[in-house]
Amino acid sequence: MSINLLKNNLKEIQMKIKNIHIENFRSIKDISLDLSPNLNVLVGVNGAGKTSILESVSTSLSWIVNRIQRQNSKGNSISDGDIRNETDYSRIEITIDEAEKVHSWKLFKGARGTIALEKSNLNDVSNLAQYYQKLLSVENKLPVIAYYPVSREVERIMPEIKGRDSLYTLDVYDKALSGKRDYQAFFEWFRLQDDILNEQSASRSIWFRQNSGVIKRQVKSLLNKVEALVRSSYDDSRIERFRHLIEPFDNNEIYNEPRYLFSDLSRLISMIALDSDKLYKSGMTEIQYIFHQIEIYSRMNDNMHSNEADSFNFNLLEETLEKIIKGCHQFEGSDEARNVYIDIIWELFVVSNTLIFWWLNEKGRNDLMYLLRRNKPRKSSFLKLFSNSEIKELSLSIEQIIHREIDQRKAAYQSEGRELEIVRNVIEQFIPEYSELRVQRTPHPHMRIDKDGKSFDLSQMSDGEKNLITLVGDIARRLAIANPTSSNPLEGNGIILIDEIDLHLHPKWQRLMIPQLTKIFPNCQFIITTHSPQVLGNTKPENIFILEQIDGKLNYRKIEESFGMSVERVIELIMDDSARPEKIQKDLDKLFELIGRKRIKDAIELITVLKNDLKTDPDILRAELLIRKAELK
Repeated sequence: MSINLLKNNLKEIQMKIKNIHIENFRSIKDISLDLSPNLNVLVGVNGAGKTSILESVSTSLSWIVNRIQRQNSKGNSISDGDIRNETDYSRIEITIDEAEKVHSWKLFKGARGTIALEKSNLNDVSNLAQYYQKLLSVENKLPVIAYYPVSREVERIMPEIKGRDSLYTLDVYDKALSGKRDYQAFFEWFRLQDDILNEQSASRSIWFRQNSGVIKRQVKSLLNKVEALVRSSYDDSRIERFRHLIEPFDNNEIYNEPRYLFSDLSRLISMIALDSDKLYKSGMTEIQYIFHQIEIYSRMNDNMHSNEADSFNFNLLEETLEKIIKGCHQFEGSDEARNVYIDIIWELFVVSNTLIFWWLNEKGRNDLMYLLRRNKPRKSSFLKLFSNSEIKELSLSIEQIIHREIDQRKAAYQSEGRELEIVRNVIEQFIPEYSELRVQRTPHPHMRIDKDGKSFDLSQMSDGEKNLITLVGDIARRLAIANPTSSNPLEGNGIILIDEIDLHLHPKWQRLMIPQLTKIFPNCQFIITTHSPQVLGNTKPENIFILEQIDGKLNYRKIEESFGMSVERVIELIMDDSARPEKIQKDLDKLFELIGRKRIKDAIELITVLKNDLKTDPDILRAELLIRKAELK
């Protein structure tokens, strides 16, 4: 099928959960929910089953998430502990509307010691996953699917790049349905994007100044190894000459200027090569040559552009590896001497790669260092480690890291920081007093944000502030990742599950949640739980499910009124509770009963008692007005 024909057969993503049917899952005996395509708010007392519904939906959706990424992969299963007590099985069936078709799949789990009468049916989930894979290959977009459980928290705000790159469309599903959300993927993504944009116009000299500490540690490690060799192998005159050559490395300025560093390292390597026997000399000569090439290459590429990999001769790395390894194969000395040689040669090779590929972001640099450290030749097993094909493989692995970085930079340059701006703008739109979320690199990498025009470390904000900022930022991030070519990624499609949406939030922000989420992310289907009357008072009644356990079975009821209600009315009419402490409510009821029965003196005495706690309460003021009217008659 041609690309154009395939495009014509693909529709806009409109993935929506139509129905979820749950049987014998945790506390749920049997419930079927027909869901709204936009907003669904689950309300109930603790233990009613709200979270169990979200968990069952998340379990079902894990199969489509995993099969989009890899055909026939498995999702999460119903566990033995999920099967309702004193029942033989648990079943979850989900029905999805997409591409003008209805897709459904079923998860089934029999209890231990029982004969399973049916099996899970996952045919439709595979078909739907294939549809999204085609959509990804043709239009480079996917639906967002994410679960934010009640255990979500912002514990450590570490914008350090340790995980995936998060620059590929499939990264939208990275930790999307994990049982615990710590938002680290959000901070890693933010740092990676920020790194690329900040390094876009960086020069080699600037990078050296900013990373002089890292370079110094690597060089010092190398010098320690060389010094050990010199002291054990050379006479006093050569040791004195070595001391003279390493003196410049005690000056911090040398680490700020790459050309001086290259020159002094080359002189040091030259001295070792000249004074060593032929076995050492071979490897040192190759390292000296690669440093010479670095200097030429660096002069040509002092400013960072998008074609670094194209301008570098990767054959040089492979040839150098081959000659280094060949020298090790031919080494005739003791195992101890060989280990010293390997340490020095390999450390030089690592340093040379750091200096060649200075423009890599932190993720690429860490990957390259990990690759080189992991593949360092080891003692007696050394001769078994490297064949010609393995040398080629290591060289190709280095090249893949470099080209991956180039692809990432090109993608970032094309978007011109659009994804970061989307996230920042969403936060400002959601809570206008907060702006300019950013990474600050000194004295250590951390996140900062402006609040009412003043700059704050994000880790110092309240739990409510941190959770709200990262929640809305993460939803926006995932939509941007899933829709990289869209003119407005926030209009992308998705299914978002949020447990206890009011978690840690001030009532003012609780009121904002539903209107802002549905306004800013208009094509996402939200399934959320709440205990908040402020949330319910800003939700249309058709979007609310009141969950109740009746005779051991979970049921739900719909309501006719909610939007615009006062907090007190929501509590009393929807949540079936009193808005006041029970004793106070009884005293107020008694007060108006006394007024109605014309027992004014008793009413005045009760008002005096109540005003100890309710000085300006509207009901007290109303009672006093009724008393004055009664006294005038």
